[in-house]
Amino acid sequence: MTPQKTNLNTIFILLMLLLSPIMGQETLETYQLNNGLNVILLKDNTAEIVTVKAIVGVGSIYEKEYLGTGISHYLEHIVAGGSTEKNSEDAYKLDLSLMGGVSNAYTTTDHTAYYINTTPQQAHNAIKTLHEWLFYCSFKESEVSREKDVITREIEKTSSNIQRQFYYLSQENTYLNHPSQLPVIGYIDKFKTVTKTDLELFYQRNYVPANMTLIIGGPISIKEIKQNIDDTFAIEKRLPKPTFQNNAETKPFNPRQSKKEMEMNSTLISLRFPTIDLYSEDLYALDLLDYILGNGNQSILTKKLVEELKIAYSVSASSYTPPYTKGFFEIVIDTDEKHINQVIDETLTIIQTSKEKEFSKKRIERSKKQKLAENILSITSIENKTTRLAMSFLYSKTTNFFDVYANNFKQISAKDVKKIAQKYFNTNHLITTIGVPKKEKNKKESNKISQKKEEIKKITLKNGLRIIFHPNTQAKSTKIQIMTKGGILSETEANNGIGNLTAKLIGTATHKYSKEKIESIIENNGASMSATSGYHTLYYTLDCLKEDTKTLAPLFFHTFFEATFKDTYIKEEKRKQTNIIKQRNDDWFSYGNYTFKKQFWGNHPYSLSSLGELESIKQLTSSDFTTYHKALLNPKNMIISIMGNYNEDSILNLIEKNPFNTEKPNQSTKTFTNKTNNKITHLNHKFETTSFFMGFQGTSLLNETEKVKLDILDTLLSGASYPGGRLHNKLRDKGFVYVVHGISFNGLNTGSFYIYALTNEESWDDVNNLILSEIKSLQEKPASDQEWDEAIARLKFYYKDRASSTDSIILLKAVNELLLNDMNHSNKIDSIIDSITKEMIMEAAKKYFIKPETIIFHPNKDTVSSN
Repeated sequence: MTPQKTNLNTIFILLMLLLSPIMGQETLETYQLNNGLNVILLKDNTAEIVTVKAIVGVGSIYEKEYLGTGISHYLEHIVAGGSTEKNSEDAYKLDLSLMGGVSNAYTTTDHTAYYINTTPQQAHNAIKTLHEWLFYCSFKESEVSREKDVITREIEKTSSNIQRQFYYLSQENTYLNHPSQLPVIGYIDKFKTVTKTDLELFYQRNYVPANMTLIIGGPISIKEIKQNIDDTFAIEKRLPKPTFQNNAETKPFNPRQSKKEMEMNSTLISLRFPTIDLYSEDLYALDLLDYILGNGNQSILTKKLVEELKIAYSVSASSYTPPYTKGFFEIVIDTDEKHINQVIDETLTIIQTSKEKEFSKKRIERSKKQKLAENILSITSIENKTTRLAMSFLYSKTTNFFDVYANNFKQISAKDVKKIAQKYFNTNHLITTIGVPKKEKNKKESNKISQKKEEIKKITLKNGLRIIFHPNTQAKSTKIQIMTKGGILSETEANNGIGNLTAKLIGTATHKYSKEKIESIIENNGASMSATSGYHTLYYTLDCLKEDTKTLAPLFFHTFFEATFKDTYIKEEKRKQTNIIKQRNDDWFSYGNYTFKKQFWGNHPYSLSSLGELESIKQLTSSDFTTYHKALLNPKNMIISIMGNYNEDSILNLIEKNPFNTEKPNQSTKTFTNKTNNKITHLNHKFETTSFFMGFQGTSLLNETEKVKLDILDTLLSGASYPGGRLHNKLRDKGFVYVVHGISFNGLNTGSFYIYALTNEESWDDVNNLILSEIKSLQEKPASDQEWDEAIARLKFYYKDRASSTDSIILLKAVNELLLNDMNHSNKIDSIIDSITKEMIMEAAKKYFIKPETIIFHPNKDTVSSN
């Protein structure tokens, strides 16, 4: 429940092209209740789960007399899951757990959203629960007080997030009059002034039917869902919708710059040109211009600043056009302090060129295709679909905003883009924000189409290669993925980071294609092609429109199997990775997690960072990459997956032509030395908060039953990847932490279970003692029937939710087949869970939760004293 930046173009404009053809596969119905509440229903039989969302039209910019307090966000914390006149907070926790559901909420500048994801059978309960939260909150004193402590910790956490702090700095520099300058979460001093009475008044004023939209999507019966709504949301009385009026933001009279030293290792620059709101006809050309200048490796800014001049590590551009005030066109650059002036000069030179010369027709059409393709390829789950509908309706009061936008966007020409650049790229109004590292001296301080799930199948070629086909003849896109054994487990201290760098270098060049040619082909078709290196695998993925599969699939296979590693590109990727390694110390979790794993795993490969170390990547050569890559090409250690709309025979023919080899990856079989005693270490870090990491030895992913036992323990303790469990509830209730979570990591021959928390100097010892107390309780006393039922339902839903998007399905099937020799392993999880008893969990807690290794990271004394 953290505040999120409301970038409308990210939330929905980038995701709005061609919604109609995609949504044509589902049944969509929109209507309004007599009390003014809008309802959107999306029937999608291909979905596994149901999502129930409610959008309330109030956020931080609409807080009136409470501006700067973050009262909208505070209220969200109270409403979501809190006690009502109908039920207690504990009763809702039980209901949600028995639903197997995931519930959360978030607050932005202009709206607050609540959602519950659950199974189709429990949709009616999710609707009933959301209704009671939104209309019958009881504002129990203990909950109001507890959440104030939680949000206080959250604000402290935000101070340790460099990217967030830089965004706030940019907003304050851009908006001098409009409340967009204020953080959604509020300022700590103003936040502390909010009372229970304030919350109740704000709730009564804003949480009225006419200020809400309800969106429900999944494999639903529209008739039954309508009846559920009639029995809940429809019974509320019609009340006046709140109105808002905020100060207009005028353009700067002259260029404005803000520069600040921050606790970070690189320099960030934001260049903003004031532009328009969402409803201007200039919207489309500005959106296209941000793709031309800053989207992809072939974008003008990236080619010049990152690749040619090497004075930046990354560049991005975005056109931000909110509905409630004037927006801006922003260019954000990650660079070194010594390059600030040159980076800005070069960027403004490119900006000036865009005003003087029309872009080529080829570049215009490629950028249009990129935007179109990004939209289609981003639709991977029912959550994506319902969110799009919600945002479209929130800002246009229709569900066909997408059609209108797509039609207008298609008409944009090179002449239009040039005209827009001339109109808005006025350096007299330029707003520049710069964050630089602190100096050393300061550091001391409705349309139905029948749907069916097409059968997934696996075939094995003579050379041992396994291919998994995920056919979907209705799909508008194709996804192809090559997964091979590799990852951290195949690295050593000497070559640490080679897997991640190899993933970055695959696709940059072959003996046949240059980097520029590959990028040009991919970006001209609006596709994406990238690789990722994990703990045990490296996988390479192509996402493209179905009509481009015939063109791009051969390129995809060629760039993987016949990749070359040129010194020029190696040097460039090392330069960028070096910068990321340096930034590892800029976030409390990244720094703490890295340091903790080093100590916990000792000389085991799992202690290695995926990024590597400055020295290890420095010495890697082209020959090292070629050798590493060759070991990835063993067909017996590889899975190729194809999902979407494709010709199977053509794909098979392409695959069989590739040059495989018989070398095996040199994956470590090193065992983990058992911990012999409890160990607690105290270290200092530069952040104002205190962080806590505790680890235990776990189990291998090959040990299915033991793995599930630890998953159940994780669920009981911390909610299985969702906020919940004993630790979340008890530590947050006492105001000891904002963040607390457990992670069960399963390696090939061993594993770990660790718990981390963000707390403060006054509470870390209490956090430690409470965690140990709850662990002891799990070892000595079986969970209650209620807690057990909650945990089992939640864990089963976690596994179902994990396979609810196309991206996760293709990845999950492949990794199960590659590492477990069973692509359908996930289908067995429910039966394994059902075979576990409470007594088995007690024994597992005794077996694994012993001899913890703990690190507490404390603020440096000079950091504390400077505040």
